[in-house]
Amino acid sequence: MRIGAVILTLLAIYAAGLGVLLRQSTLSPAASSAQLPEMMARNGLLSLFMKRGHYLLQTCCEHSYSDEDGTQWFEVRRADPPVEGSWRAETRFLSHPFDRALRFGFTISVPADWLPGGPAVTVVQWHAARDRHLLEGGRSPVLKLVIARDEWIVTASTDTALRSQLVDGQRTAQTRELLRSPMRPGETADWRFDVIWSADEDGLVRIYRDGVPLFTQTGPTAHRDLIAPYLKYGVYVPGWKFDDTPGSPERRIRFDAVSMEMDAFERPDEP
Repeated sequence: MRIGAVILTLLAIYAAGLGVLLRQSTLSPAASSAQLPEMMARNGLLSLFMKRGHYLLQTCCEHSYSDEDGTQWFEVRRADPPVEGSWRAETRFLSHPFDRALRFGFTISVPADWLPGGPAVTVVQWHAARDRHLLEGGRSPVLKLVIARDEWIVTASTDTALRSQLVDGQRTAQTRELLRSPMRPGETADWRFDVIWSADEDGLVRIYRDGVPLFTQTGPTAHRDLIAPYLKYGVYVPGWKFDDTPGSPERRIRFDAVSMEMDAFERPDEP
């Protein structure tokens, strides 16, 4: 019993230390896509966590990613080898902190030859960092923007329980759809997300498209985790694992601009 208690204590200390490291945003208060090439981690997740870079490219092939003067192309092909177990070409960042007024902006262009059909394509997602010391399994992203057929769809997942799990056959994490907006091939859409990550009632999410407010809600916006959510954007098609519906054998998306700001707006309870 004593050995078990020592092991659990060491695991808790390790997790707490890692949490302190990852809770700190390593981005400057305002970062744009033009800054990103100088901040990339080039040697995998360990370099990212050791702050040798600010973000990590998760790609398989030469065609997966290109960048020219801040304009970024992401592409996945059905014949690509899997990356982290699925079809993806994404940029992954370290966690941004809980309880801060965060603003994220994405100018996203959909190619004119985009074919509808097939599984949904995730273009932006904020993932919860599961508490491995609590033996948590994988969960849905706390917030994500996807293209499904001819629509943009935003969904969210929250959990106020200390440990995300099944209770009487039901998940403690609650996933829900926030909004839908039309998508037309060849269009460019400006998306803005104002977020305060919290598992309590002081959280906030506001979503704008092309400057028009589409959704506002206060309350829980995250899971009750040690580490706050982290951002990923690009192209992610997990449904290719299970869906043989005819559709495009490749998916390409262009990000014309990406911006991130901390303490970017006044909290709702502030004058």
